[in-house]
Amino acid sequence: MDNFAYDHVGRLLSQTQCIGDATLGENCNSATTDTSLVFSTQVTGSRTDIAASSIILRPGFHVVAAPSLSYTAKIDTQFAQELIVYNDYDELGQLVRKKVGGTSGTTFATTTGNLQTVDYAYNIRGWLKNINQDAVADNDLFNFGIAYNEPQNGGTALYNGNISETSWRTANSDDSSQKHYRYSYDALNRITSATDNTSKFNVSNMAYDKNGNIATLRREGWTNANPSLANNTGFGTMDDLSYSYTGNQLMKVADAATIDQYGFRDDAVNTIADSTDDYLYDQNGNMVRDDNKEITNIEYNHLNLPEQVSFGSNNIQYVYSAHGAKLKKTVSTTGTETLYANGYIYEGSTLQFFPHPEGYVSFENGNYEYVYHYKDHLGNIRLSYKDISTSSTPNLEIQEENNYYPFGLQHKGYNNVVNGTEHKYKYQNKEIQEELGLNWYDFGARNFDQALGRWMNPDALAEDYSSYSPYNYALNNPIFFFDPDGNSVDTIYENINTGESVEVEDGIDKTIKVNDSDFQEAKFFANEINESTTTITIGGKEIEAKVINYVSDDIADAYTEFYNDHNSYDGFSLANASDYLFNSPKIKRQSDLVMSGGGAMDLIGGKKAIIPISRALGITAKVQKHHIIPKAIYKQYKSLLKPFMKLGGGFNLKKLPTPFHGNHPQYNKYVGKQIQGLINSGNLNSGSLGKLQKTLNSQLNKAYDSGMKLNDYFRQFN
Repeated sequence: MDNFAYDHVGRLLSQTQCIGDATLGENCNSATTDTSLVFSTQVTGSRTDIAASSIILRPGFHVVAAPSLSYTAKIDTQFAQELIVYNDYDELGQLVRKKVGGTSGTTFATTTGNLQTVDYAYNIRGWLKNINQDAVADNDLFNFGIAYNEPQNGGTALYNGNISETSWRTANSDDSSQKHYRYSYDALNRITSATDNTSKFNVSNMAYDKNGNIATLRREGWTNANPSLANNTGFGTMDDLSYSYTGNQLMKVADAATIDQYGFRDDAVNTIADSTDDYLYDQNGNMVRDDNKEITNIEYNHLNLPEQVSFGSNNIQYVYSAHGAKLKKTVSTTGTETLYANGYIYEGSTLQFFPHPEGYVSFENGNYEYVYHYKDHLGNIRLSYKDISTSSTPNLEIQEENNYYPFGLQHKGYNNVVNGTEHKYKYQNKEIQEELGLNWYDFGARNFDQALGRWMNPDALAEDYSSYSPYNYALNNPIFFFDPDGNSVDTIYENINTGESVEVEDGIDKTIKVNDSDFQEAKFFANEINESTTTITIGGKEIEAKVINYVSDDIADAYTEFYNDHNSYDGFSLANASDYLFNSPKIKRQSDLVMSGGGAMDLIGGKKAIIPISRALGITAKVQKHHIIPKAIYKQYKSLLKPFMKLGGGFNLKKLPTPFHGNHPQYNKYVGKQIQGLINSGNLNSGSLGKLQKTLNSQLNKAYDSGMKLNDYFRQFN
């Protein structure tokens, strides 16, 4: 059971959790594991005190006798409450600190029993600058830094939002020294090199063909099974790759490294010439054979998800739900069945773990163990830890540490010790599929090969991104961009209370958490902006048609403002440079359609039609949504109005015929007078604005019924 607390603008303050059975009821125990209580005063009212480890009664403690008074004290770890996270924000709405794990206090300041305090810092643009790289002595297990235009380790200052350096250090006893990468890019912002401070994990010689596919890549790394960075043994050129294509489909990868069986494993061992193609594809562009991994065949379902991956007589089988969620994985050599039940992972009938926002809960020896993660700016899991103490004083143990090359291949040779069961969710917090040597990451919609840096399946919406190869990963800039599921590049709004989500087709690859009221507004924009489908008849034959929504400038501007308002709270999860510099919402506007001359109907494979409604079907857009409190007036009084209303909120939008609406300076003047009157009377608030919007809505109806144009009607009141 989870308990959530929010601040006055709907941001998550704290989350606590407890695990129980059917007798749990509606509340966790107020006691938490490894908590001791000490009492030295009198009890005058009925209450129950529960602790997980000890209760100490000191001189001065007594219960005042009364017929109706009831007092109970007990040791009980059942349904004990665990702190998941307690957040702290600055005046700009940026997350600046969070306390993770352990026990929760009633405020951020009084929460002192937590396991780790994570500190975030940002530059003047709001881009994440570092995690835990501060002067606070709070026993951080992990710190991480990002440099843009102020590199600290010899990198080139970059002013376009690209990341010039990353640095990190952990408290791992094997190697706690600071490490860093310096990055270089080409003129299209594609990564060309990554140089680490040891030179043992460099990536260089990255080049691309004219379609944006990787053409060459050189990677330093381990050249035997047991490399040691501390002893400087087992390292050299691990991969020296040349990619060959037919169109955008990868046909062969040749590895010129002397020892080529680590990192990317070539079927032509070591220096043997690679003269034959390695890959084969089906008619949908999915890879069905990979000689390097000894994959002889892959069978896909109607969603282009693999149902069976065959390695000769051995195989891995997958079962999915109707909408593509993975339900089961079976490995033929062991008979092991992994079941996926909405985040709860089972091996056979035994629960292995389930996630929480800051890590996961593992089920070990009949006990539930809370494990917590440190993630970097891309969401990669870098370090996992848990409290192994048997007393009230935490004793943290690092479970595992993960460090990555660009595109997600893991470093090896330092800090690779795993305590407990290895967690298979690593790069981008996705599951790595290692069975039978598959070594893919399952992103949900597609499968990703981290050794090659590309997808093995094409983008399902490739027609929407025609300027990019349908197999490229993260626009070939994996230091800056990430891909939530391998599917479309859209913003997903997730309700922090219910977990429900809605996707707005705005061309931005991002997930933003919002409260209930803002989630309803996101659903409104999704309904206005997203494409829909219909059935039309052409030549006597019914075909499926895709309807593209071209929205008014008012709707597009309102959504852009809505996105920017909520994106500012999410800066800690991805450097906001991506959004402020490159990724403003891309909404199809009616004005764009007019400027481009519309466009005829496009048939896709004879089965689907893309229809710009205003032109292709000969439908004139006679009705549009417009602001009740006009945009010009909102901008004039924005600092006063913004706390109480949203320009693009559902209550401020009304459908009006375009000829009636027209230009309306007289209406603007009238509304401005009403707003100024509320300000002068000191009565400007959400209630008075809501009442004004209702009054204006009624007056707009009267104006339309009068047969006059909007501007002419309101001239009489000015």
